[in-house]
Amino acid sequence: MWIFFVLFIILWILVTLFLPLKDTIEKRLLKKSPDVPDIIVRDEVEKKNGPDHEQKTTKENSTIDSFKNRSSAYDLYHKSGYCDVCSNIVKPHSAYLVPVDIFYDSAKYREYLKNHPKAKSIIAIKGIDKYISERRMQDKTEYSIICPECIELFEK
Repeated sequence: MWIFFVLFIILWILVTLFLPLKDTIEKRLLKKSPDVPDIIVRDEVEKKNGPDHEQKTTKENSTIDSFKNRSSAYDLYHKSGYCDVCSNIVKPHSAYLVPVDIFYDSAKYREYLKNHPKAKSIIAIKGIDKYISERRMQDKTEYSIICPECIELFEK
């Protein structure tokens, strides 16, 4: 009986100690991330009022606008991962799924590879066509994950 009482007291102490820590973690997770820009949307009434209600223009807003404009060309990647071109980390809903046929047939991607420091030595030995055909044969996926910075290599 005393063992249960002691265990209860220990459990109560642990919960009491870690509850503020849990609240702090939850607050930090729910806090707005600094790398997510604010998007200011003007409604029709504000548009009619003229230049008094200018939309705040920042680099982040222009990046979001270009991202929205491109989103119709390719489907969005809904998970996190790495860009298949530059290997940068991509967050959920911030990268594109480019079909592998388009990925490997892109002339701009071939130029990128020719100028890429890590691929230059391999391409110099094998040649660009052999290098791409080997990578294509090894690739068993249907799509390549492409970040917003690299998507221009695959736009028509």
